[in-house]
Amino acid sequence: MPVTGPSAVVGTLDTGEYPGQAVLVASGAHTATGSVVFAPGVHDIVSVTVVTTAYSAGGVTPSLEFYDAASDTWISMLTGAKIVGTGTGVTLSVGPKAVTAANVGFQSALAPYMRVTMTVDDATAITYSIGVRAS
Repeated sequence: MPVTGPSAVVGTLDTGEYPGQAVLVASGAHTATGSVVFAPGVHDIVSVTVVTTAYSAGGVTPSLEFYDAASDTWISMLTGAKIVGTGTGVTLSVGPKAVTAANVGFQSALAPYMRVTMTVDDATAITYSIGVRAS
């Protein structure tokens, strides 16, 4: 039986109006930890950018994970620095040509399915958007 991956894929980077980039989460207020799944396709680097536009307390920590079909689990590849301010952006880059650096980059092959998880500190609303771009 072929592996089809997770069922909630919201974006791919090889199709759409702007191939190579996608908005995974449009700007909006969030009060709970959430995840969004995407299919990166075949690229050298995938960069996920999170930008906060409204913030009152607490913070949010982005992480990039890949789906392991053999164990049917998500495995963390890279965790970004906690975002604690308005207008703050964080970019996480992963791929075979990415430079490994703490909280910002990890050199690795890209998995067929990847996920961005936003872990919030508390129930205070934080407004953010998530975009992904491939090169």
